[in-house]
Amino acid sequence: MQTKTMSAFVEIMGNSSAAKVIDFLIHVRKDCSLAEIMQGANVAYATLRRIIEAMKNHDLIIEVSESGKRKKYRWNESSFAVKHLISFYSSLSENSLSKQASRVAETETATDAHGNKDSSSDNM
Repeated sequence: MQTKTMSAFVEIMGNSSAAKVIDFLIHVRKDCSLAEIMQGANVAYATLRRIIEAMKNHDLIIEVSESGKRKKYRWNESSFAVKHLISFYSSLSENSLSKQASRVAETETATDAHGNKDSSSDNM
């Protein structure tokens, strides 16, 4: 079983169902049915329905189509709050990637070509 790495957003906001739904919807950026969101965000159906209703009530998402009995949802891109939420999410992701790159660079600097730790870093 493959485990998904927790995004910076979910790590900071807490591993809550709402954070996981937001995380999933930002990643996919397409029209999604409840079943797709439930599976992608790994949340229970009843919990997801409650989150989706709250998000609809606050104009964060809109119902865009009905295919048979399946309703599909997407971000309300005209919402000021959604624009800022996506911007906040992107900033967290960029910051997290930047920190990871810095850690890798520091590790590579402290290790010589033979995989041995640089002794000069021990003398600091």
